[in-house]
Amino acid sequence: MEAYPISKMKTISTKKTYWKYLWDYPHFAVDGVIVYEAPPFAPLDKFMSPFTKSMQLQEDELQVHYVKWCCKRNMSIPLQELVIKLYCYQDDFRFPEYYVLKLIVNGKVRHELDHRDGYTKETLLTFMEDFATAKNACLQ
Repeated sequence: MEAYPISKMKTISTKKTYWKYLWDYPHFAVDGVIVYEAPPFAPLDKFMSPFTKSMQLQEDELQVHYVKWCCKRNMSIPLQELVIKLYCYQDDFRFPEYYVLKLIVNGKVRHELDHRDGYTKETLLTFMEDFATAKNACLQ
């Protein structure tokens, strides 16, 4: 197995944070509007939701740095088990173009990065190209 060259490693990082309850209220189905309009729920949602700070490729794994319950955490995902999908869809209510990068391990979505977090489509596409190169190096 050939190691991924250090000079080729990429890191993508967030530029801003957001109050998730302001944007993700449709996920709560019927009573989502109540959560959207009730600010007391905001701190709880911020604490309970993992917020990804950065991701980087390191040799044969993907390092995800995130914050949950006000604690900094790291997750290492082996590249051989990882499937990354870039979803592009339009959401006229929130943003005209909205990009989502999903990290899927064994069929389970582990993390989502999106336009709200400050990631651009170009950044995500570049990262996916580097990810594909690193994964191919691991599989050889």
